[in-house]
Amino acid sequence: MSNTSTKSTSGRAFGVTLCAIISIALALILYDYIRDWGYSHSSYESSYGVESYSRPKTAAELRAELLERERENPTEYLDTSGKYWRNLINELVVEGDVLNTATMAKFKDPEITVNWYSKTGTQIGSKTYTKYEFLRPNHSVHFKYKMYAPSEVVSVAIGVTDAKASQ
Repeated sequence: MSNTSTKSTSGRAFGVTLCAIISIALALILYDYIRDWGYSHSSYESSYGVESYSRPKTAAELRAELLERERENPTEYLDTSGKYWRNLINELVVEGDVLNTATMAKFKDPEITVNWYSKTGTQIGSKTYTKYEFLRPNHSVHFKYKMYAPSEVVSVAIGVTDAKASQ
């Protein structure tokens, strides 16, 4: 009988040891998973500007962030539209509007660049003009420029290349 009790004791010890090893392995896997989730969660926070605490931003903080974002990239918020033609003395006339699509930021002195293109699509030349005006949010400024351009000019592109943020 003593042989039987030894076998069950060693079998029980083996089972307990096996359960302990499996439990430790599962705990390590769970720990690793939670740690990886924490790292990925914190990288999500840092890459998207989400703060680690849960206090929502106030309206004033959101407005300040938006204003700063708009002021940093004025050309993203300034759109141009216009038309061009040749007048009786063969000047190229370019007329249009610069629209400020920003919600909060004001800009001033937009630089309007006119590019001239040939019939093959090659850029022949360009000219930049500064319009000394203020651009309030969701408002536009009108421009009209006359220039002597080569006779090979077939098309024109108009765009804002720079502007200054205004207080």
